Amino acid sequence: MKKFLTSTTFLASICCVLWASPFVPLKIGLEYMPRPIEFAGYRFFFAGLFIALYVGINKKYFFQVKRNLKKILIISVFHTSLLYSFFYLGQMRVDGAIGALVVGSQPLFVAVMAHFMKKDDRLSWRKIISIILGLTGLVVIAWDKVSEVSLVGWSSIVGILFLVGNNMTSGFSNVLISRTKTDHLDPLVFSSSQLMVGGATLLAVSYTFWGYHGLPSQMQWWVSLAVLIFISTIAIGVWFVLLARPGVKVSELNMWKFLIPIIGSLESWAILPDEHPYTAAVIGLVILTLSLLLLNYSAIRNILVNRNNKNNE
Repeated sequence: MKKFLTSTTFLASICCVLWASPFVPLKIGLEYMPRPIEFAGYRFFFAGLFIALYVGINKKYFFQVKRNLKKILIISVFHTSLLYSFFYLGQMRVDGAIGALVVGSQPLFVAVMAHFMKKDDRLSWRKIISIILGLTGLVVIAWDKVSEVSLVGWSSIVGILFLVGNNMTSGFSNVLISRTKTDHLDPLVFSSSQLMVGGATLLAVSYTFWGYHGLPSQMQWWVSLAVLIFISTIAIGVWFVLLARPGVKVSELNMWKFLIPIIGSLESWAILPDEHPYTAAVIGLVILTLSLLLLNYSAIRNILVNRNNKNNE
């Protein structure tokens, strides 16, 4: 049992279930703090701080950060500051379910980035077909949001484009993390330090351009922030550990992200009062899920074969 609970398969699926859950608290939080960059800054700075407190902020921690400072700064730009700027700017313009559907297509972008950045993770015809199928699903979702008589539809399109930018940045940063050679840097030290740097950068940008307006007093905002910090602390911390494991392919690790559009959209439709399933979104969900399953056919087959072999032993 312990071996299963620490396996890459189990931990990756837990991370993706957590990542499927921030869309509802995020939409609630943005109602009380409509400054997405600032909101993101608080979330990731404190998530990094909690991971650092877990690891232990001591001389060894600062020594590792100092030896790898340049790499930490680079990753913080792409994996936190830029990535979540796109994410929050997009999410404030679309429904929670739509955000989950678009962000759930991340593995398709990871596969493309891995093809160009890693020699051992090339695109096959099956991957190419799955990417085309996934992009078709995104087009179905986006097309329904276009309104010929109102600019509201175009606001949703802009939001979807921001989320596509989030996916592209995520694909690039995931591959970048997996190929970054660090000097005896603990994955959790790496994760916590880049989160704090990225979160502080987001706060600095927000304060500079939009000013400081104080924190909301509503309990709903504080609860949403706490939930988002918890999700980031666990999911991002564990994800960095998995990316650092020898022999783990980025594209195969990201296969579990097919859970994000399914769980995220269902949660949004079930919890958020103004969101309900509609034809284009359901069709898009089905197409995206099929594309992600096709993308990860080999990895899923290997998992099932290994499980059957263990059962027969």
